[in-house]
Amino acid sequence: MNKIFIILIFISSLIAQNKQLIIDKSYSTIEYEGSHFLHNWIGKSHSIIGSILIDIEKPTNSKVDISIPIFSFESNNGNRDSNMLLVVEEFIYPKVRFNSTSISHLDENSYNVRGNLRFHGIEKEIILPIEVKIESDFTYFKSTFSVNLNDYNVERPKLLLTPIKKIIVIRIQIRGSF
Repeated sequence: MNKIFIILIFISSLIAQNKQLIIDKSYSTIEYEGSHFLHNWIGKSHSIIGSILIDIEKPTNSKVDISIPIFSFESNNGNRDSNMLLVVEEFIYPKVRFNSTSISHLDENSYNVRGNLRFHGIEKEIILPIEVKIESDFTYFKSTFSVNLNDYNVERPKLLLTPIKKIIVIRIQIRGSF
């Protein structure tokens, strides 16, 4: 009986160190910016699903596991959005997912979050530069990074026989509370 009690105390102390961040979906967004020599566009999603577990005592032990349904991205152009769903084969690969493997502290408010990005059926290790801002009621995370469509075997659509640029810029803004 004493062993069970000690194990329960140990498990509860581990859980107490990690706090689940509740993502504010009305504020939080993930955007992608595409580019072609004729124009640029932004697709945006508020549908961030998953968990961010924060280790209050040692933030580098925190964990991130989020996904975004591909169909949730909107660029304010229905034709472009429909084409994007076909190009990234959303019916086969319905979401983009990132899960962290390690976190390193850079300076007062900056971290590098290393993890796996799964997109279009391919998983690649990437590093997300994250800025953290803590206010009384909310914690904010902000990141900007690039994805090469060729790395994920995405056939780039063409306009006037010229494909869109292979580099897509991703911007993440997450607001959450405990």
